[in-house]
Amino acid sequence: MRNLFRLFVLLTAIVIPTLSSCKDDDADDDSQTFKKETYTYKVAVIMPGSQQARWDAIAKWALENLKRGQEGKYLEEVVKLDLEWYDEDNTEGLAEFVTRVEADPEYKAIIGPLRTENAYTVATLCEKHHKTLILPQCTSTEVQRIFSESPNVFNLTQSDIGQAEVMVSMALARHAPSISLLVHYGDASTTEAQLSYGATFRNWVGFLASEAGLPVDTVCTYDDTASLKEAIAGLDYFYKCRYEELEDQMEQSVLLFVPEKPHELVEYDSIMKADIDPTDRLIYHPFTLCSNTAVNEGLNNATYHFDQDYEGIDIAPSPTSGFTAAYQTRFGHNLSPIGGEPQLFDALYMVSYALALNPDDVSGAIVKLSDATNNDFYTSWQPREVNFLMSLLRKGYVLPTGGALGTWQFDQRYHASLMNTTYRHWRMADTDGSLCTLQYISLADGKRSMSNEQLWRMNASVTDEFGNDLDTYIYPKKEGNYAVLVAASTGWRNYRHQADVLDIYQTLKKHGYDDDHIILIWEGDILTDTNNKYPNEVRVKPDGENLYKDVVVDYRTSTLQPKDLINIMSGIETERTPKVLKATSKDNIFIFWSGHGNDGVLCLDRYNLYDNAIDNAFKDMFLKNKYRKIFWVIEACYSGSIAEACVNTPGLLMLTAANASETSKADIMDPKMNIWLSNGFTRAFCEAIEQNSDISMRDLYYHVAQHTVGSHATMYNYEFYGNMFTNTMKEYLP
Repeated sequence: MRNLFRLFVLLTAIVIPTLSSCKDDDADDDSQTFKKETYTYKVAVIMPGSQQARWDAIAKWALENLKRGQEGKYLEEVVKLDLEWYDEDNTEGLAEFVTRVEADPEYKAIIGPLRTENAYTVATLCEKHHKTLILPQCTSTEVQRIFSESPNVFNLTQSDIGQAEVMVSMALARHAPSISLLVHYGDASTTEAQLSYGATFRNWVGFLASEAGLPVDTVCTYDDTASLKEAIAGLDYFYKCRYEELEDQMEQSVLLFVPEKPHELVEYDSIMKADIDPTDRLIYHPFTLCSNTAVNEGLNNATYHFDQDYEGIDIAPSPTSGFTAAYQTRFGHNLSPIGGEPQLFDALYMVSYALALNPDDVSGAIVKLSDATNNDFYTSWQPREVNFLMSLLRKGYVLPTGGALGTWQFDQRYHASLMNTTYRHWRMADTDGSLCTLQYISLADGKRSMSNEQLWRMNASVTDEFGNDLDTYIYPKKEGNYAVLVAASTGWRNYRHQADVLDIYQTLKKHGYDDDHIILIWEGDILTDTNNKYPNEVRVKPDGENLYKDVVVDYRTSTLQPKDLINIMSGIETERTPKVLKATSKDNIFIFWSGHGNDGVLCLDRYNLYDNAIDNAFKDMFLKNKYRKIFWVIEACYSGSIAEACVNTPGLLMLTAANASETSKADIMDPKMNIWLSNGFTRAFCEAIEQNSDISMRDLYYHVAQHTVGSHATMYNYEFYGNMFTNTMKEYLP
């Protein structure tokens, strides 16, 4: 009743003054009684030209509704959008177009582009004049995190961490004993790969699966048809068993397939079909669950016969908004909204409402529309609701607002992304590629409600337990300490790896290390890079101290090969490695490594250092009494796979940023340089030893595990090291 009363008051405030101004004029002649003032605003729309007919149809529908919604007696001012389209397939002219538009105050907003790689370019350019940018389906976690604090960038879809979580949950619902991931992804060291659609799945599926207690068998990547064949060959996808032995086909491993374009699903199916002998009843496809890109831009394969039924998810309108039914009435009952259509529809409404509220601050108006969702009212996208809402907005009243996607509620801290993305669970018929909707899933339902900030700041809830009854190994009395610090990456995009190593270097110096006992492998090219707004300075926090002070670099990363590093560790002096470890059986060695990694591989700039070579080096050092204890801290993706290969070596303890099936995560962004300054694991490690340099290895692990974002920090080989409660970090910080 209270809400009805509030609604009555609002309507009274709007309608009565308007009617009294009409007095006794002829109510049947609107054109004479009400002289409407039309305000036309320019809006740029960036979408793929290959699908222009779809975008035109959606935009026409939205603008028709907005026009009809502003007809009638009670609106004297009308908002009209003048759309200028740009084909985002024309990437060569994209930057020039956006530069012109974002500097022109007549353009009130930019909607699009649809694709992630273009979204990053446009968002970067829009920062200069804070032009309002609405991204329909830029779901890359990296891009959303980079621009999360930009007050002018709004995402209408949650990052794909949410989609990855839904896919892992669906595998669990099938009682899958394990999962594998097949993802379109390029060279991990490149900017393009880090920003790509597949990056989120490569970076987060392992973490989410580990949290769910679901083993990950393999993670295979590809970037073209040839590498897709190789990746499939690397999967354990043949399930060999007799029909009578397969009691429950639901209980088979699930393959999560993440293509970049829909045609890759056809290629995948063709490869699988060619590999399987149809007369062999003992070999099966895996159950394949596809990401939204399998159908994101429409999949018309009436002439192609799929070899199996596929299932997957795509991004859909809210099932309660009525948009899908209206869409099918308008465009055909056998069609469903796909690939950014409902997002474009809502973006046009959102801009129109914001302009009605405050044409001089569109971004601020969108924030107000979002923040109003704490109230109990809700309005929709039909013309009658448009009229009601526009009437309120013109008088400064703001109600919770929504559209095809449901309520427009952005995360309260950043207002970077809508919180209520809906995923449609579909099944594809193996006859014609048509889709059947099985259910709708949303992370905004009840306890599953998550903002993007919560998604990309998830900490591990699963940690290892150490028994207090571990053997106490007898070591000789310690005499000295040595350290090897390796920033294994070069280039500006890998700033964080070099910065983190300098942070560790300065920590060791504060605790008494001299440069004779530190071997620093560090490129230093970030110091003079043109992107560095603070030349010859390095920081791990935007407001932090300069770490490049009194630094002695022993080797430049780009000059070393894997064999050189093994020689340095093993104490073998050569012409290429004049400075090596001089440790004896009475010296402790602290090793810190920061760089890229993959399954069984650490990347040393352009070279690969394989797990078996590392394992052999440690075992050789043990046999030759070249250390007392070693504590190796590894900040790299899939670093757990390296540690797993090096277990059983006495006196060696390893702490990794991630387990064997997941990636580590960048954590601290410099908004001025758009670069990650540090990794979450290293930040947590440095915080722990800064708070207590004598922290036990058990407490060190727990602090790092609980404060590392998006991966499971893991301790390895402690069974061959000693009691985690009595061994402390002090042994490596004299």
